[in-house]
Amino acid sequence: MSVKFCLYACFVTFVWFHVSEATLEKYCFENRFKTRGNQLEFAKELSSAEYAVSNTTTKVLHCCTKGYRSIEWFKDDRPYPWTQGVSTLILNPDTANQSVYTQRLSQEDAGVYSCRATNETHLIEHHIKLTIFQSSSYVDEPKPTYKVPEAYFARIGEPARLYCEAFVGKSDLPDEINTVTWTRPGVNMTELIAEDRINITVIHRDGLQIIGSYFFIDKVKFSDFGEYFCIISNSDDQFVTVNTSLREMNWMKKRNRPTIPLWARILIPLLACSIYFYGTFENKLTRFLLLIFYSVTNFFRRNFMSHNNRIDRKDYDIMICYNRADKEFAVDTLAAKLTTEHNYKVISKELHDPSMKTTSCNVIILVISPATFNKVWKPPVISRAISQVRDINSRVVVVPSKGLPSIDAMEHAEAADFVQTLKQVKIVDGEYFIKGKIRFFWSKLIFALPLAQRQLGYTASATNSTNKIKMQRADSNNSTAGGILV
Repeated sequence: MSVKFCLYACFVTFVWFHVSEATLEKYCFENRFKTRGNQLEFAKELSSAEYAVSNTTTKVLHCCTKGYRSIEWFKDDRPYPWTQGVSTLILNPDTANQSVYTQRLSQEDAGVYSCRATNETHLIEHHIKLTIFQSSSYVDEPKPTYKVPEAYFARIGEPARLYCEAFVGKSDLPDEINTVTWTRPGVNMTELIAEDRINITVIHRDGLQIIGSYFFIDKVKFSDFGEYFCIISNSDDQFVTVNTSLREMNWMKKRNRPTIPLWARILIPLLACSIYFYGTFENKLTRFLLLIFYSVTNFFRRNFMSHNNRIDRKDYDIMICYNRADKEFAVDTLAAKLTTEHNYKVISKELHDPSMKTTSCNVIILVISPATFNKVWKPPVISRAISQVRDINSRVVVVPSKGLPSIDAMEHAEAADFVQTLKQVKIVDGEYFIKGKIRFFWSKLIFALPLAQRQLGYTASATNSTNKIKMQRADSNNSTAGGILV
């Protein structure tokens, strides 16, 4: 029996060794960037931090590159080959020197590794910090290995890819489960992932101690732009969340400047006076002057004024509340464009979603139409809906898809209440958008909104940001009771 067991153990070790070697060799040739030409560049996402436990048998560091003539490796600025006491890692010639590895990891292997790839004219360099834990297992929360960029960029109709990765370690627990999940605020991920153009690929490295995930989009749509969250877990109560965003290729973040120049201070009041003079006439000239005023004012607000993040910092800039019948306009048009072109942090929720009452935001956009009130387009029901939303946040912008009803046939008291309710909010008529006056609509809407908060990428963990993560993962389709009753 002992002889059979030894033979079986040798066979398993032999198979595992060759499978590991095959995986090591092909890693740099899978999921590569699809770029034309043979210019010098990194071929895929590279980790900037690596981790391992002290009894790890095999550890690999990758520097996947294309268009190179040679690759040199350094450890703490010492060139390869490394002597005993510096590092036990060696080059793997089967990967064309794109990887270094060891099968007897030791504490001396910890440090900063650098790969330097060159061709006839250019040089690129990448650094990886290797940390080794002095234990036989790792049971703490996952540690990100790949530094996710603040934003990815893509054009509509073209492919895009997002990536996240973390060290989850290994433990002796039988119920250990490592997972990686993608979420988007206000988006039903089950429906999104079911689309043929979306593909999520999970990858493992270093004997399942590192787990990552690609989020591939075959053909980007306008609604794909916005925030994405990657959640990596190695137990039921331990996870790490990293966030990024997908933006249009031609999107550029504007610089904030401290003051408005003198000539602008003179020009804006002159424009305001001109508009006031013509404001009593509902004609093309009035709309043209308003368009100039909104556009100029928005330009100077965006470029010469800054948002006070310490005072006004909220989880979201804007919460868009809508009825299911208005979802296409509210989510695919308003939310998508405010996020991608105007740098607002937006979350969309249906009016019946109870979580909207606990969502922290600077302003609420209330999208209404006759369908919102079951075709009852009357001042009392509109006033009631606006009042309920104002109970959540006093700053409300109402976007009706149809002109608000007239108060001529109403009793004086009801008319006065309706007018008073409208004075407490800002109205941006959605009919302008429907009738093709798109530029005027967007200029007026941005004028009615506060400045966007400065968005910063961050990494959150279950121990210090549990409430924030739960809110960002909230799906507006999950609840149907306790919201705004209209």
